[in-house]
Amino acid sequence: MVFIISLFVFAAVSFFTYALFAIYKNIADSDLSEAFQEKSVKRSALHKAWLGCAKIIGDFLASIFITPIVDVEDKRIGLYKKMVNFLDKMLVIAGRPLGIVPNEIVGSMFLCTLCGTPAIFYLGYTFDMTEPALFIGVPLSFFMPLIWLNDAKNKRQVKIFRSLPYAIDLVNLAVEAGMDFTIALRKISEKLQGTALGEEFYQVVSEINLGKSRSQALKDMAERIQLEDILSFANAIIQADELGSSMGPILRIQSSQLRIKRSQIAEEQAMKAPVKLIFPLVAVFLPAIMLMLGGIIYVGKIMGMNL
Repeated sequence: MVFIISLFVFAAVSFFTYALFAIYKNIADSDLSEAFQEKSVKRSALHKAWLGCAKIIGDFLASIFITPIVDVEDKRIGLYKKMVNFLDKMLVIAGRPLGIVPNEIVGSMFLCTLCGTPAIFYLGYTFDMTEPALFIGVPLSFFMPLIWLNDAKNKRQVKIFRSLPYAIDLVNLAVEAGMDFTIALRKISEKLQGTALGEEFYQVVSEINLGKSRSQALKDMAERIQLEDILSFANAIIQADELGSSMGPILRIQSSQLRIKRSQIAEEQAMKAPVKLIFPLVAVFLPAIMLMLGGIIYVGKIMGMNL
């Protein structure tokens, strides 16, 4: 058994060392170096090492297993291509954190499994629960990058939803002051610099400056974010453009509706809080209270005290 554990650890360390060597060898080449510079300058050394290893694995899988499936001209597009499209859509909604591409997510799934399996096996063997640990831990480690990506997507959507009423109020003030909508959107994006909604507004303004129509740029923003409130905001602006109506009243209505919706969501979460507290109360606090009371009674009986 110790030999099997050592074999797993040796394989994981050997592969990780080889991947690191391949990464820093390829960084010297122009293509990979430029790719790192384009994707993100904020990647730390750890992120570069991990995502570089993951990209090597993802590209290897794409070149060996995926390309022949995709090149077949039939109705079956290919499972990997569908998965890559799904991951790319998720990454766009999440704002592409660290400039990650779909192949890096796929590679991270296999890399997490490769690095996590020896640790899971060792823990399971230590506590004499090898089979349950492997049955639960290996799939969990495989899907860990997807769980992280879904969490990043949800957090970004929540941030956009929370900052949207404030941004709409600013746009409304700028438009009613006589400023053009595109210029107002650019000013608001500068005001919200560093936030998710500010990045989206800045991208809309950039696309409009490059020649894309305002309605199409807003539709693309709604498609990227995949949030119902952003879609409603974009449709309201597009409808006001088509009908030639004033944007001020429409923006005020949008802001008011979003604030009402936020209040309703807060009330709903507050009503759910007592229900969510039942499990920790029963599972954690109740045994502690029973243990404390039982200990006092037991000590009292030993000392001959009537409690």
